[in-house]
Amino acid sequence: MEQPQHNVQDIKNLSAKQRLPALESPSERGSSRQSNGAGRYGFFKTKQFSSGLVLAAAIFLVVANMFYQTTLRIYRQVFAEATTGQEYLLLAENYIRAQDFPAAQDAFYKASQSFQIALDEMAKTKPAGVIPGVNTKLDIGELMISTGLMVSRAGYEMSIGLEPIFDIFSLEDSAQMTEDSMIADYTAQVMTVMMFARPQLRKSLAEINEARSLLARVDPGQVGSEYQDQLEQVVKQLDSLGEILDRVYSLSMILPDLLGNNGARHYLLVFQNNAELRPTGGFIGSYGVFSFDNGKLDQFFTDNVYNPDGQILVKGLCQLPPLPLQRLSLCWGMRDANWSPNFPTSAMDIIELYRQASERRVHGVIAITPEVLKDLLEITGPIYLSKWEEVVDSENAIDLIQYKVTLEQADTANPKTFLIDLSYELFDRVFALEKSSWTKLFNILDGALEKKDIQIFILDREQQRLIEKQGWAGSLLPNSHDYLLINNANVNGTKAHSFIEQKYQLTTNILQSGEVENTLQISYEHTGNWDWPSGVVESYQRVYLPLGAQLISSSAEQEGKRGITEVYEEVGKTVFADYIKIFPSSTLHITYRYSLPFTVAPFEERLAKYELVYQSQPGVYGIPLEHTIIFDPFEIMPLQATPGVELLDRGTIKSHLGKDKDVAYEIVFRRFSVLD
Repeated sequence: MEQPQHNVQDIKNLSAKQRLPALESPSERGSSRQSNGAGRYGFFKTKQFSSGLVLAAAIFLVVANMFYQTTLRIYRQVFAEATTGQEYLLLAENYIRAQDFPAAQDAFYKASQSFQIALDEMAKTKPAGVIPGVNTKLDIGELMISTGLMVSRAGYEMSIGLEPIFDIFSLEDSAQMTEDSMIADYTAQVMTVMMFARPQLRKSLAEINEARSLLARVDPGQVGSEYQDQLEQVVKQLDSLGEILDRVYSLSMILPDLLGNNGARHYLLVFQNNAELRPTGGFIGSYGVFSFDNGKLDQFFTDNVYNPDGQILVKGLCQLPPLPLQRLSLCWGMRDANWSPNFPTSAMDIIELYRQASERRVHGVIAITPEVLKDLLEITGPIYLSKWEEVVDSENAIDLIQYKVTLEQADTANPKTFLIDLSYELFDRVFALEKSSWTKLFNILDGALEKKDIQIFILDREQQRLIEKQGWAGSLLPNSHDYLLINNANVNGTKAHSFIEQKYQLTTNILQSGEVENTLQISYEHTGNWDWPSGVVESYQRVYLPLGAQLISSSAEQEGKRGITEVYEEVGKTVFADYIKIFPSSTLHITYRYSLPFTVAPFEERLAKYELVYQSQPGVYGIPLEHTIIFDPFEIMPLQATPGVELLDRGTIKSHLGKDKDVAYEIVFRRFSVLD
């Protein structure tokens, strides 16, 4: 595509009062990089980036069309400059897609010049009085051009910030990296480029957020029906880009410190066996300690968790674990420390118990499930452990670890040795991965963070805030309305939870008074038998609900729910807790009926909202939640809802929530009208 040609005054010499500080042109920056053609940054050609970095550039077709359709035809230079700015944005989009950042910087810079000139011309010629039918369109046009200016400026800063990041992943700087370079070789470079990119990413994010704010002021009803779909698409693309930039900026703030930029950093790595399910993912049978110093891996070792736990006993530092765990042990150790479903709370307990046992301090905790080991083996390929004469691959890893640890080596002095040996070899392989496997590795890590197979806690408050913002902390989410988390903790030491299939059904009944009652049915089907590794599963089940929820009744259709449901408060939620026992080849149904501490009662012109935050337990996969909302259609009517919510008929709404992800959705109601 040929670049538009036009003579413009340098943006720094323009005099409009509302002008933002001028961008520094690529030539003034003294950029020495030259374009090498499309696709040179191959690593980041992921779906997420290619969709997000479109930057909503075509977007501004709306701008030119709006001007053409209004009296702005008389503002020929405004029209011309806005159109030129749009063309440069389209050009920048193409360069971004080709990952040619120097050329994109130049196009974004020229787009910002054109949009700024258009705004200055508007300020000179805009009518002082009110002209019916004209002023509104002029205001919308001005907002759209201002949005274009902010997007161009954001794209310019983003291109500067992302260029070195893409360079390091694409091995562009061959003096530092080669095609044979390993992950262990580039962590220091990653730390450096992330620090370099921070200022530009911060500016870019602020400008995209300003663009989103400007666009939110545009009334879709004023742009004409033929442009409303385009405007909606612009909003979605800017939202998507804002989320991606926020994520990359957060990484630039987190990674350097995690990699030891400010001194050596030491972390606990805990292995959570979800076959023996515990609140944050599984029983902690093994752990590791690894350190980064100035961007390089300094040390790594793994160990049996019973070794530090034994030191707590030897030193006389025992304290009683939470009551449900006292049937297993009277001395609380790291193995049982992940009792709170809120991972930051459990991580603090893990750190403290490790400190008591070892007299060593760490800066954070990373928890992983066996699924991560399985996925990593898909990249490294099979591993032969000569000591054990076993080949471990992604297909047999979980079963083989289970067999070695809980059966074959159960009576030895160190039954976790097989897992420890495998961990050493696997992580050595991971840190030796060559460039061709990096894309798969980062995709695996990204997916594991999303499913909470990896959870991270850092003692530094600002670092932890950013981690929580990205959803990597395993934290319980705040809620203003309805909330649901169903959490189980194995309390009889069996490894049979992988044989349990669960289903959840939630029915929300909005009464005529506006009060809300829920009925929750939890089903457990045990598909195993009486032979190892299957067997009876005894669990302490906790249902986390909005603070103030009131239990009306609880029941079980079969034997398995033992005793009376406990009701208490924990981590800002109301909890219904029960001991349950699930036998092989049986099904257990438990039902809770309870009232919620809020109403859904729209009045006259006032709207009312129902919102649900649903969180899944780490280490448990594929559990569907079917949610039905029942209401009186002659009292209230749904006005709008989060996509995916289905109105079955008058008075019934249904949704099927994500199986492995935390989700939130809302429905806005209005009062029923006779016109309905």
